[in-house]
Amino acid sequence: MTATAPITKEFLLTIDDYYKMAEVGIIPRDARVELINGKIRYMSPINSPHAYVTSECYDTLAEQLRGKAVIRCQFPILIPDGSSPEPDLAVVKLPKQTYKKRHPKPEDVYLLIEIAESSIEFDTGEKLQMYALAGIPEYWVIDLNDYKIHVYRQPDGDKYLFKEIIDDNGIATCETIDFQLNAKDIFG
Repeated sequence: MTATAPITKEFLLTIDDYYKMAEVGIIPRDARVELINGKIRYMSPINSPHAYVTSECYDTLAEQLRGKAVIRCQFPILIPDGSSPEPDLAVVKLPKQTYKKRHPKPEDVYLLIEIAESSIEFDTGEKLQMYALAGIPEYWVIDLNDYKIHVYRQPDGDKYLFKEIIDDNGIATCETIDFQLNAKDIFG
């Protein structure tokens, strides 16, 4: 009997593969999935606290940034090298019509926000590294477990040079576009 070497390579999907799979029905249209580093990942169901905080953040963004940026809620962005994440909120450059024929790319993004509870390790781990490598200038993770806002800026390789944690009484300030989020307003 001869031993065989274990297969160690993974088959990673491209963005085109991923969208073609959805187009032909391999991925059901209602599936809560996203493409991260060439792999299809299931997303957690959206519970009531997650929905509430997403809605509150969206309303605040829309009010403060009307006419200055496009606010996208749980829609894809495209990151070269095999990722099409669906951040909870994306603040992207105008004009809005730019995204009629394509999803935003990293160079279109001012700020991405993920609202996390069960996904906190993933959002502050692999997803953070992916966003940093893509050059996303500012990334926030709103932690529903500890009522904190993790603010990341200045991507450098697979990390961010600046990290600040805002507690439930603080105010998170975006540097890439004029925007502030009072933690009391969303965690209230």
